[in-house]
Amino acid sequence: MEYTKGEWKAYIFETSGIADIVEQIDQRIIASCPTKTLAWDDIKANANLIAAAPDMYEALNNLHEDIIHDEGTQVRNETQLLIYRALDKADGKS
Repeated sequence: MEYTKGEWKAYIFETSGIADIVEQIDQRIIASCPTKTLAWDDIKANANLIAAAPDMYEALNNLHEDIIHDEGTQVRNETQLLIYRALDKADGKS
């Protein structure tokens, strides 16, 4: 799968009603979402979920590999950490 690699972060601008998802290395905008029709809590939740997409993809891909190679009996500690980090990011905790 091809997508913009790197750390994505949500920047939410309350005054303009825009939420930008920005790749952190080159500061490229991945997505810019006008938000005037949504409730503020929904705006933050949506932006955080979009920003977490690459982390969630990596965590799920690693989990898939663990299941294939270990027949589902063991999930590596590294994979568990990736899953927790991705979920925290999607929840706006990181």
